[in-house]
Amino acid sequence: MRFKLKIDAGLAFHSESNLSFPWETSVEISDEEAGELFFRNSGGFFLESLFDKLRQMFDNSLEINLVLTGIFAKLAHYPFPLLYLYLLDKPTHLRPGIRSLWETMKELSDEIRTKIDETPDFKENLTKARYEIQTDSDVTPTAMEMQKHQFFQGVIVLEEFVKELAAILSIWINVNIQLEES
Repeated sequence: MRFKLKIDAGLAFHSESNLSFPWETSVEISDEEAGELFFRNSGGFFLESLFDKLRQMFDNSLEINLVLTGIFAKLAHYPFPLLYLYLLDKPTHLRPGIRSLWETMKELSDEIRTKIDETPDFKENLTKARYEIQTDSDVTPTAMEMQKHQFFQGVIVLEEFVKELAAILSIWINVNIQLEES
């Protein structure tokens, strides 16, 4: 498979790229070259912005977290193997310093573990937040409780997001097995 790229003034490659293109040119590059460009350039500003927002998941509102995880889920479903690798594979193929979904999820997981140790009634608060989400409760927490409330809502959204990613991985694996068999 070969990718066809149309380069215009809105797309700039880093200076370390070995490819130089005149503006408004179409070129064909191999899978390996496309992957190298994609991973070298860290997936772009859009994905970096999404990772920044995801990293702040416990400070975001429930609505923002649902939209954000929905965007990541749609991107993971998108039939582009390099994007799939970037989002759902361990970051062993990425240059150091380039963020991945794997690393961001690990950071969020570490933050949850820290909060579990610091919060004596963690399970009760998590159960309460889950009930409020399920019943669409109109409970308005005080300003002091709001941050704690958002944290537990973020944990619940993260739990559901991990389940969704597992389902997406299962689909990708089954599709690949079927493709190999045919």
